[in-house]
Amino acid sequence: MKSNPLREKLKMILDTFDSLSRQGGIVEKDTLLFSLQGKVEVSEALELIDYLVRERILQAPRPDVLEKS
Repeated sequence: MKSNPLREKLKMILDTFDSLSRQGGIVEKDTLLFSLQGKVEVSEALELIDYLVRERILQAPRPDVLEKS
């Protein structure tokens, strides 16, 4: 079975979000992007985060804050 790079990147973003959100359930977008440095390009990470918000996997109660739906 071939790996799916997009699915792997989405999983990496969600796993990183989960590890960051253990403190309070919310994560600042900048903190998430900082934690993804070296793993995903910033522009691609922003697109994938927007996708996760559109798909209602994540919510953005404020433009700079994310939480799980």
